[in-house]
Amino acid sequence: MRTKNIAMILTLALTAGLCQTAGPSQAATPKLSAKNLTMKVGKTAALKVKKTSKKAKWSIVSGKKNIRLTAKKKTSVKVKAVKVGKAKISCKIGKKKLICKVSVKSDIKENDVKMEYNNVVFTKDFVEKVNSISFGKKIVKDKMTQRKLCALFTKLKFEETLELKGLHKKVNVNAETLKVGELTPLIFTLSDGTKCYVDSTESQFGVTTEGQTKYYNVIEAINENEFWEKIDELVDRYCEK
Repeated sequence: MRTKNIAMILTLALTAGLCQTAGPSQAATPKLSAKNLTMKVGKTAALKVKKTSKKAKWSIVSGKKNIRLTAKKKTSVKVKAVKVGKAKISCKIGKKKLICKVSVKSDIKENDVKMEYNNVVFTKDFVEKVNSISFGKKIVKDKMTQRKLCALFTKLKFEETLELKGLHKKVNVNAETLKVGELTPLIFTLSDGTKCYVDSTESQFGVTTEGQTKYYNVIEAINENEFWEKIDELVDRYCEK
């Protein structure tokens, strides 16, 4: 009986030793609640790290202009979508680094881009051919944003004129914003490769296609600086550099 008891004790001790040895290899591996996030401009999403009690260090490793990190906590953070484009978030726990890829899309809805084809430039055929829109180093590839920009122009009632009026600089300028009289055009690239350059004077719009420029009076009075500032805000918010 004594021999059996000793054998049982040794067996239990050996089993306990094996369990303790196996413990570390079975430790939970930290992981993110999402490896990929797709968000719309202006929206917020929560990102968490699971299976750890250690404090995580959150940072943006690429696309810093496209997202913001707020409400950083021990194992979670809030992601704010700011601008169309891509970004990467790093979550560092000790020596382990986890990455979440973020894709920010346009928040413009179909109702925002209803067209009123009432001018001689932005016709239905023209708008459907638009591949990209650019201003300086900024380029808009997002289709809904392109349609929104075109929609702003389709509402203008153009009347072709041969007479050039208003301030119109003869040299290109590297303007940060679109303003009346600055010859930094908004460039519409069409599916057939044709480029259409649109700028303005104090009282007219200039449209250049294939080297030929035509000028148009806008029948309905608009504040052109405000018009261009609105367009520039859209370009800046939804551009991909």
